[in-house]
Amino acid sequence: MKVIASYAHIQNQGMIVRSSLFLCFLLLGSWVVVFAQNNTSGSKTYRDAHAHLWTLNLQAIPQTGIPAVEQAHLKMMAIFLEVFVRDNESVYNEKLSEFNDALSQVKKSKGYIADYAAAEGYLLRAMLKAKFNQNIRAGMDLYSGYRKAKSNYATYPSAPPVIGMWGVMECGIGSLPDQIQTYLGLVGFSGDLELGMELVEKAYRMSKTRGWKHSENILALALVSVKVQLQNDERADLQDFGIDARKSPVMAAIEAKILFDRNESAQAFKLLSETKTEGIPFPYLSYLQGRIGVTLELKEGAEALHTYLITNEGTSYIKSTHRYLWWHYFLKGDVAKAKKHREYIVSKGASVTAPDQLALHEAQDELNVHLLRARLLFDRGKISECLNHLTSKKAAEVCQNDQEMGSYYYRMGRCLQQLNRNEAAINRYKQAVKHFGNTESFERANSLLQMGIILEEINQCPQAKNAYQEVLKFKNYPFNEGQHQKAKAGIKRCK
Repeated sequence: MKVIASYAHIQNQGMIVRSSLFLCFLLLGSWVVVFAQNNTSGSKTYRDAHAHLWTLNLQAIPQTGIPAVEQAHLKMMAIFLEVFVRDNESVYNEKLSEFNDALSQVKKSKGYIADYAAAEGYLLRAMLKAKFNQNIRAGMDLYSGYRKAKSNYATYPSAPPVIGMWGVMECGIGSLPDQIQTYLGLVGFSGDLELGMELVEKAYRMSKTRGWKHSENILALALVSVKVQLQNDERADLQDFGIDARKSPVMAAIEAKILFDRNESAQAFKLLSETKTEGIPFPYLSYLQGRIGVTLELKEGAEALHTYLITNEGTSYIKSTHRYLWWHYFLKGDVAKAKKHREYIVSKGASVTAPDQLALHEAQDELNVHLLRARLLFDRGKISECLNHLTSKKAAEVCQNDQEMGSYYYRMGRCLQQLNRNEAAINRYKQAVKHFGNTESFERANSLLQMGIILEEINQCPQAKNAYQEVLKFKNYPFNEGQHQKAKAGIKRCK
C-alpha cells in the first residue's frame, strides 16, 4: 500500500508516471530485446533464436525442443515486441495472459537465465502497461524489476548483461529530477548517474574481452544511449560499434533517430530506405521515414506518412503524422489539404506521446513559413543556409508575437552554436529566453540547455550549472523528461 500511495502522490503532483518513471528507459529507447545468455549458458537453439528478435521474424522463434525457461524467456520477448510494434491495445489484452504465464514459468525456474529473464520480464511488462496508461500497475512492475535487477547484480557480478541492466537503472534513476527521486526514494528506488555510466561502459568492455558475443548488440545500444543522452557525445552511433542497422528494423529506427537528431537527415532517410523488414510489419518506420522525408521536402516523405496512417493499428503518432503532412502541403501551397491535416491534428489520434502533444500545441497557431523553412534547413544540416535565410529578414519583419520571436532567436542560436560561434550563440539564446518569458516550451528549455553545454565546454561551470538548473524549473511541455535528464547530467558533471 505504501508503494501505491507514493505513486498516487506523484500523480497528484502533476507528474505522469508513464513518462516520469520510465526515464530510465529513455537511455535505452530500444531495450526491447536483451541477450541474457553467454557462450556456455543456454542451448544453441535458444541463443540462435535471438537473431530473429532483432529482425522481428517472430514466427521463426522455436516453440518446442528447448528447456521450459528458455522457451518462456523467448515468449516474453516475442510478445513484448509484437505488442510494442503493433501498438494495439486489443493485442495487448489478448497477449497479456500468455506473457503472465511465461513470467510465472521463469519465476518458478532456477539459475542465471531464469533470474535474468525474471528481471527483464517485469521491466518489459511495466513498459507495456505504461504504454497503455496503466500507470500504477506499471510502477509496481518497475519496482519488482528494479529489485530483481539489483539482486542479479549482486549474484552475477561478472555477467555483462546483468551489469549493463543495472547500470541503466542507476543512470536512469540517477538522472531524474530531484523531486521525482525524492518520491521514488520513499519506495526504495535509488540511482547514481556516474556509477551507472561506469557500469554500462564496463559491461560493454567485458562483452568484448570475455567472450560474451551474444550480448554485444544490446550493450552497444546502452553505451551509445549513455553517450548521446548523458555525455553530450553527438557523434556516437551504432556504426562505431560495427553494427549494420540496415539488417534490423529495430536497430534502423534507433540509428535513424540518432542521425536525424544530429542533422544528418539524408543519411537517416537512406538508412530507412535500405532497411530489411522480414518479420512483422513495423509501421513506426514509415512514420519516421515520413517525418524525415518531409524535412528533406521529398514527396516520398508524404507517401510514407500516408502509409503509416493506413498500417498503424494504434493511436500513437497519429496527430504527429498529420502535423508533418500539414507542413508538407503548406509548403507545397495546397491550402485545402494543409487545412484538412491541421484539423485532423485536433480530431484524430491520442495525445499521450510527446510528439502528439507537440503537434496538438502547434496546431493552435498558424505556421510561420520563414521559421518553418529555417527549421527544415537546420534539420537537413544546412546550417549556413539556415542562418542566411533567418537573417535575410529581421525578426520584427517575420514574427507576429513573442513566441515567434523566441523561435527566431532560438534557431539562430542553434546555427551559431553549430558554427562554433559560441559567444554569439549564447547571446541569441538569451534573447530567445527573454521573448519566451514564462511560457513553457521545448525551445525555451533547449535554449537554456544549449547555453549550459556551451558554458560547460569553455569551462565556465558555475554559469553552466545555473543554466542547467533553470531547465529543471519548467516541467509542463512535451519532451521535458529528456531535457531534464540531460540538464541533471550536466549538473552532475559541473561539480
